[in-house]
Amino acid sequence: MAKIFSTEKLSLNDDNVRIQSSSAGAFEITDASDSVLMSRETITNEIGSLNTQDSTNKSTLDSSIASLSTLESGDVVGLNANVVSLSTQDSSNKSTLDSSIASLSTLESGDVANLDADVVSLNLQDSTNKSTLDSSIASLETAIGTNDVEAQSISIAEEATSVTVTYSSSFDTEPAVVGVLRSSDANDPIIGARLDGAPSKTGATFVFTDQIPSANYKIDVLASV
Repeated sequence: MAKIFSTEKLSLNDDNVRIQSSSAGAFEITDASDSVLMSRETITNEIGSLNTQDSTNKSTLDSSIASLSTLESGDVVGLNANVVSLSTQDSSNKSTLDSSIASLSTLESGDVANLDADVVSLNLQDSTNKSTLDSSIASLETAIGTNDVEAQSISIAEEATSVTVTYSSSFDTEPAVVGVLRSSDANDPIIGARLDGAPSKTGATFVFTDQIPSANYKIDVLASV
């Protein structure tokens, strides 16, 4: 059986620390000069202080939670308002886009109508021009048939500087003569041709502004009285 030692004060560590009981259920821990280091009362006070602090902390935490809930509620309201605003803006943008598409469709329809009208106008103009050209050709053919007119196309030798054209039949009087020099190759240079003196009843001579550079050239001559 364990033994129980009874003493009013217990000294420890060369009397640096003392433990004593002042009354039932109470104790103190003091130093060598009897200054209280710890007692049941100080522990009770510390526990009470901790409970008070815990209560304060809980109150503060509850307040923070309530504040966060309020803030979250405000954020939800703000978010909902933003969603509604964005939905309204999207609806407005869609309406504007639809209006723009309708406007473009109308404009395109008008452009197509204008283009169709221009095509019709160009076709009419082309038909008119063709008719006028046909009439002019017929008039020239008639003039050639009723007047003394001769037309020739003569090849020009390379390096030539002039050419003499002889009519297939002579005129009773000296005709008016025109000559145009041309090349079948678009890369050849343009060279001029002019009458050398006055044309005769049987022919005419043309001189060139430069030496003929290739065998692609011809001179078209028209003589008429």
